[in-house]
Amino acid sequence: MSEQFNPYQSPNAPMQTQDALDELPLAGHGRRFLTLVLDYLAIFLIVVALMIVAAVIDAELMAKIEKVPDFIINITAMTTFYVFFEGIWGRTPGKFILGTMVLTDDNTRPTIKTVFIRTLCRFIPFEPFSFFGERGWHDKISDTKVVLTRSRPKSSD
Repeated sequence: MSEQFNPYQSPNAPMQTQDALDELPLAGHGRRFLTLVLDYLAIFLIVVALMIVAAVIDAELMAKIEKVPDFIINITAMTTFYVFFEGIWGRTPGKFILGTMVLTDDNTRPTIKTVFIRTLCRFIPFEPFSFFGERGWHDKISDTKVVLTRSRPKSSD
């Protein structure tokens, strides 16, 4: 079976090497904004689903959750979301969809600590407006950047 097709053989897809990561271009402001919108939508849907599950499982639990201030639920949900997704894959669902990922400034994958710092920086007042400059504060402070992992094919014009 050395040269025959083996359906159980792992695929031969190339892995991203460090050299490939070094050459990735930065994601633009438009793509990053759309990523933010998609991620906030995902966070909202996850929180709503968890609330529905809590209400179905135990009405008393739901009553206790309703006493928690909204900003605590929002901070907890956002922190958990970003640390989970960016900590494991370097990408959130929005970044998966739009073909971007988080890297450190020296083109390595961020550690959980770096992702946690990056996430905490998102809670700085007026931080979203920092993107009117060149880089957002959560990128600058955590020494990270968002790069394109795929882009539109170039036209042959």
